Amino acid sequence: MELYMDGLSMYEKLDVENADKGWLLRYIGSVYRRQKNYEEALEYYGRAIKIFKRFDDQDGIASCISNIGIVYGYQGKDSLQLQLYQKALKICEENNGYRRASIILDNIGSIYSNNGEFDKAIACYNRASEYLRGLKLRDHSRIARNLTDISYLYIYKKEFEEAISYLQEAQEHLKKTEKKRKLRMKAIYSAYSTIYAEQGNYKKGLEYHKLYVALSDSLADMSHSSEVAQVEFRFRREIEELEIERLRLEQVIEDQKYQYQKYGLLFLFVLLSLVGVVFSQWRKLSLVYKELSSIIENSKEQPDTKGLA
Repeated sequence: MELYMDGLSMYEKLDVENADKGWLLRYIGSVYRRQKNYEEALEYYGRAIKIFKRFDDQDGIASCISNIGIVYGYQGKDSLQLQLYQKALKICEENNGYRRASIILDNIGSIYSNNGEFDKAIACYNRASEYLRGLKLRDHSRIARNLTDISYLYIYKKEFEEAISYLQEAQEHLKKTEKKRKLRMKAIYSAYSTIYAEQGNYKKGLEYHKLYVALSDSLADMSHSSEVAQVEFRFRREIEELEIERLRLEQVIEDQKYQYQKYGLLFLFVLLSLVGVVFSQWRKLSLVYKELSSIIENSKEQPDTKGLA
């Protein structure tokens, strides 16, 4: 936060008003949001939006609107949260911001899923998957996660063949990456186990349950799966947001490095420092997420599972 405030002070001293100042205000707003200081967060998001509108930075506007939606979600204002997500999504789609659009669609899908509106949730997850497939750098792990989420919704709807179809596609994507493969396969095995148990094929259901347990290494995690899912969702959303910001800042430096020369090396140093902070936050959250995943996969409690083998 201190570096962000120093950067903001530098902008004001140099009397510089551009879209990058808007992004700095947006970062400050997100720090306040993570600190649960929602009033300050909303104030800085609002200030950022005013600058983004002045310089027609549509990605910045969408980012702030989406983050305001997150704040409203924390405050229990679900209807407002959904409205803002949809508004941000429209901006992203109209400006080819498909990476951010996929994140927003995941968030909207989660809202619909929690409300029992499974068809709407499935539509959102499918759109998010399509956008992810269209990116140059495909995140096969994330696509697999989306497809698995869709399969679970079909399980709730008792449409098991559709669920199996999505699980098979998810497995194909996991063949192309090592990223979180073990975690994703655990969810897939659990889904298969549920499907076959629901269909009365208990032998096959048990086979997949054994595969799930073999990956879990602990039955203790199962009782905490809901809490773990909530924490996992929060971390992965933060990581995805920070990854977008890191890539955007690096591109800004590459595209506008000559513009910054007239403001002196000190100003450029501040900008480079901001990139460093964003990367540091992204790396820190990634390590925490990795540690969380490790805890899930390797619980210290080791109940005897020989009877299930």
